[in-house]
Amino acid sequence: MRVIICDDDEYIRQKLHDNIRLAFKSMRKSGYQGLLECDEYDNGKDLLEDEGEKDLVFLDIEMPGADGISVGRALKQADSDVLIAYVTSHTEFLDDAMSFCVFRYISKPLNQERIVKCICDAFNILCKRRINVVIDEGNCMYRKVNTYNIVMVEKDSRRLKLYMKNGEVIRIMGTINDFLTGLNPLMFVMSHRSFIINLKYVSRIDKNTVYLCGDKYAAFLSRNKYTSVKEAFITYVEKSI
Repeated sequence: MRVIICDDDEYIRQKLHDNIRLAFKSMRKSGYQGLLECDEYDNGKDLLEDEGEKDLVFLDIEMPGADGISVGRALKQADSDVLIAYVTSHTEFLDDAMSFCVFRYISKPLNQERIVKCICDAFNILCKRRINVVIDEGNCMYRKVNTYNIVMVEKDSRRLKLYMKNGEVIRIMGTINDFLTGLNPLMFVMSHRSFIINLKYVSRIDKNTVYLCGDKYAAFLSRNKYTSVKEAFITYVEKSI
């Protein structure tokens, strides 16, 4: 789990960092085995230049240079899945922040209990997004994959190919029907007996093909699934607005 703190106040950054560590100690006692990566920035410009994957960002609203609202909006445009927790004493910005689905609003002075709860809630959300996939069953090779970053799945002989948002193709073991059961049914649908598509990345649908990420990816569309796929896509878009 990668957490980023962006605040121009060093005391606030340290306070948040301490509470994040406290939350992870509590989670480890509950059995969590993952790693924590926590980075800090004192301005929004440097944060936006960070191209690494971000799970949760604690973001101040009033900072020199780029303000937290514009930085948060840019983060969401780059990755709609990133969780943003605003940390500020200025409630007048709340409406602007909520307009792009902010995860949490934490007021100053900081409350340890609220910060710990924010971390634990974010962790629970991220766990539901990630699944373990089998790369090589004989050698017990597994990998954790963020399902939100899967653009589509293609059946390839006895394996499956996961096409990821970053362009990577992950080959795993398993059947396409079994894999579908572990995915969010509001986001993933089978367009063909050999393809699962992520509705989040659909660009257009024609009679025989679903195009994703512009025209970068294409999945077959069965005639008998055309209506159900279009309806699923419309429902997904309506729920995302």
